[in-house]
Parts: sequence; C-alpha cells; structure tokens
Amino acid sequence: MIDSRVLLTFLSYIEPLPRKTQPGNVFEWTLSQTEELQLHAIAALSILLPQSLNEYFEYHVGTRLLLFYEWTINDDEYQSQGNSFFGKGGRNNKRSQLRYILRLFRSLLSTKDERIQMDLCDQGIIPSITGIRKKFSN
Repeated sequence: MIDSRVLLTFLSYIEPLPRKTQPGNVFEWTLSQTEELQLHAIAALSILLPQSLNEYFEYHVGTRLLLFYEWTINDDEYQSQGNSFFGKGGRNNKRSQLRYILRLFRSLLSTKDERIQMDLCDQGIIPSITGIRKKFSN
C-alpha cells in the first residue's frame, strides 16, 4: 500500500469540489460521482492513515486536511447531490464532508501520536473546531 502510494491517491480527493479535471483525461466524472468518491476516500483514510503515520508527514496530510476542513466550514455556496449512503443528510451543503473530515481527525488523534497532535495544534485546529462548534450550537 505504501509502495503503490494508495494513500496519496486517496488524498488527491481531499480538495474542494468541483475538482479540476486533469489535462488529457478521457473520462469525466459527474459532480455526484466525484462527491461519492471523495466521501469514500475520506472514510478509507480514516481507517488506513492511522496505520501509516510516517506518510502523514511525508504527504503533508495535516495541511491538506485543514485546508479541506476550512472549505467545509466556510459559507461559500455548494450544490451537493447528497444522494449516496455517505452523503446522507447533506443535500445542497457540505455537511457530509464536514462529518467525515471530523471523523478522520478523530481517527488520527486517537493514535495518541504526539507528533500528529502537535502538528494539528500548531496549525490551529483547536480554535477552529471550537469556533465551528459554537456556531452550530447557536
């Protein structure tokens, strides 16, 4: 899995939708299909990433996740499809992506690896999560 860079492939889906198409790409995914792939990738990373913590630093996962997290909580309009198992309850919003990225954070932090905890804290995850929690609780 490490040699074939499977984690890097999953991480390529951790970006705001709609995705930019690659030049020379013959096959185009619809927005609904891309959203489904994105949610599946985040769910898979929640299981696989805690098992390969060295790749966390090699691929700069903390930065990618926090940038994606910021996209999920901003107020930009997003017309999600929300018609999949993973996208349940998320039509026309980024709620599904937020739910799964928070699960990924929880999965990473449950490893109790101090390097990951320090990396995420240094990048400001605690104030960001507390701010969004206050916003949703109101």
